[in-house]
Amino acid sequence: MTAVLVARVRFNRCEEIMSNFKLKDLQLGNLDAKNELIEDTDDVRDIFINSYVIPPNFNFQKFYERQRYFITGLKGTGKTALLRYISIKLEEDPDTYSKFILFKSDLGNKDISAGLSKTNVYDTDNINEEKDYKDLWRWFIYSEIVFFQNKKGTELFQKNNTWSIFSKKVLAIKKTSSLFPKIKNGNLSISLKLFEHAELSTQLGFDKKEDEIKIDFKEYIYEIDELFEELEASTQNLNIFFDELELNYIKKKQYKKDANLIKDLILSIEKINGICRRKRFNVFIYSAIRSEVLLAISGDELNKSLSDFGESLSWYGAGNDEKQPLLNVITKRLAYQLNCSLEEVWEELFPPKIQKTDTRKYILHHSWYRPRDVIRFLTLAQKQDGEKQKFEHKMFDAIQYKYSESSWHELVEELRAKYTEEEVKGIERVFYGFKSSFNYEEFKSRLEYIAREFKDTEEKIPIASDIKKLLEILYRIGLIGNQFYRNKGNRDSYMVQFSFRGNPNVDYDKDFLVHYAVRRYLNLDKSK
Repeated sequence: MTAVLVARVRFNRCEEIMSNFKLKDLQLGNLDAKNELIEDTDDVRDIFINSYVIPPNFNFQKFYERQRYFITGLKGTGKTALLRYISIKLEEDPDTYSKFILFKSDLGNKDISAGLSKTNVYDTDNINEEKDYKDLWRWFIYSEIVFFQNKKGTELFQKNNTWSIFSKKVLAIKKTSSLFPKIKNGNLSISLKLFEHAELSTQLGFDKKEDEIKIDFKEYIYEIDELFEELEASTQNLNIFFDELELNYIKKKQYKKDANLIKDLILSIEKINGICRRKRFNVFIYSAIRSEVLLAISGDELNKSLSDFGESLSWYGAGNDEKQPLLNVITKRLAYQLNCSLEEVWEELFPPKIQKTDTRKYILHHSWYRPRDVIRFLTLAQKQDGEKQKFEHKMFDAIQYKYSESSWHELVEELRAKYTEEEVKGIERVFYGFKSSFNYEEFKSRLEYIAREFKDTEEKIPIASDIKKLLEILYRIGLIGNQFYRNKGNRDSYMVQFSFRGNPNVDYDKDFLVHYAVRRYLNLDKSK
């Protein structure tokens, strides 16, 4: 059979399959990858793995070989999906297990600060003082390892005398309702109930006449550190994944504390991974971190760790608009469900143009080159008329405002890593009804106007005295970009640059351009 005939037969089969499908039957994916894999069945994993697109220029092999373990990137770029993909691939070894810990969802439900609020060593009234949580994080990670081996019946480490002492010492620390144990004046309570034998109690230096004793926490954690290095690896593996390392600026004191917690968690992961690699232990830790969080907690020590052991996730620049790998995040999933080629998906499911622009280019230019944007865009269109068998132009027209609104709320999540809720509302008021393009002086005048006309906003406009800092942050999250005119006499002929398109530095001397996707929500009129 000739190649042309094979292609024709396959196309006819694809067309036949599509004729029995409706848009509502297609699984476009979830905005959050963790929700997609809640039902961890073989079918769900099968669709996820077979339709997953590895981000361009991302060296997966280094993560598989434990040479890299930090993934950084903007919100919605697919960090969680990548962690899940790495987890599933590693679990192809039947002796390998995964444990996910979500900083925002899992740990956020615990009162992290409760155990520290009366802690003289780890908390003070000086909000500018950096506190050290690395000892506490090491204990937390050790407790997760001990719990997993004991509860799951696995054998990550040989169950010898060293393991017995190590695990009992870790579990002896008295837990509270908070994330960390309560420490007061540098001391914490430990329970002696776990140490049944007098000989073991003597080895640990405890007096069995008491049920509970106070000990110096730092000395105790250092003893546990030493025991950890003396453990002997066994046959099974555990990979721990930390995700949702996010910041919200609610109160300055809490914000500083959460920022220090995240920074010290990253440094603790590096330390424990270093030990595990050196001792050839079967435990390893991975983490995904939002770019905006890194801006709030950056430092020389942290930057070195992320540079040596991390990779940034970005989709832009890997191909032109027609062949952008980002689009395959959706089309590969659809092709797998429909048993079609990627090109057939575009031909059969999508109109050739939207608003006189090539469909692929239109979708990309209304995104921040993130999988989440594309999924949200097409999901909204799918909901317009799920009974249809293909996407139609009018569907995309109908969702413009809704998509613009949801895109703004995504940017708000980025802003919350730096600003309070009231300050974010102030930023929205500054932009609402403003201009889609403006220069530095126009933006300065806009800030002054809003502060003068809306007295309740005057104190809510963040860093009004440092306009360049505000513009830099707005540029970094992708709300605005720079605009370059090809010909000074022709203002309709211009190029744009955004941070997510590989241009990290804002140019204050050039005009600014508000991202296309949020203009409808912010009521921006180009004629202004």
